[in-house]
Amino acid sequence: MNTPELTWLTAAAAVIFATVYVQYKPGARLALRFARALAPRFAHSVPTAQVTSVLALIFSGSSGLFLAVVMILAAGTPLLGLLGGHFGIELVFLGIGLGVAEAAVSLLLASSAMAATIPLRFAQLGRDATFELSIVGRGGWIRSYSHALDLLPIPAALAVILLPLAAEEMLFRGMALTFLRPNGPIVAIVGSTFLFIAVQFTGMPSWFSALPAACGAVVVGLVHGYLFWSVPTILPLLVAHLVYFLFVAL
Repeated sequence: MNTPELTWLTAAAAVIFATVYVQYKPGARLALRFARALAPRFAHSVPTAQVTSVLALIFSGSSGLFLAVVMILAAGTPLLGLLGGHFGIELVFLGIGLGVAEAAVSLLLASSAMAATIPLRFAQLGRDATFELSIVGRGGWIRSYSHALDLLPIPAALAVILLPLAAEEMLFRGMALTFLRPNGPIVAIVGSTFLFIAVQFTGMPSWFSALPAACGAVVVGLVHGYLFWSVPTILPLLVAHLVYFLFVAL
């Protein structure tokens, strides 16, 4: 790697990391603060905590999407180009099939990873690990998506769920892969996937609770990274991400 490539990689990595950090640390805290302030106005017949989590999901997804769009536009990348040249229904069907396949592989990978790490978790927690096993994959930020389905009509719930998923696709594929593209496919795909895996652990009770999501991020990150590298369009990846999420996380 020559000096200009290394300089570009360093600058791109710094911008990507800073953007993702802002979204998942201070941005997430700010979204939660706004949600807690507004939740009592909407929580008339449902628990305030559930309304808070849904509002936080909306605020967090919106901020992530906004950050990604701003950074992509600042880099001079045509935003409409990332959505593809057309919105054919075939892309939707391709996304559905891809999402189902990703869900199957992710579930297999997560099952294997959990089976391999359960003895370690029991060694760390003893009997307390039994309770964690009963809620693994449903704690932390995962509950916000379940609350959206519980509180909202299906179309509205899907729109709320789609918002943070769109933010992830725009951040980790639209932004990260675009910025890292000059450094080649291995750096771009592996780098963006590694960061995508890392953020799955934020807001989760423990590393073990985040393990299923991290395994899913391995599959989705690598597959979507490769596909976006080959054909830089977000639409089928977003459909696949939604279908995958409905199968695996809810």
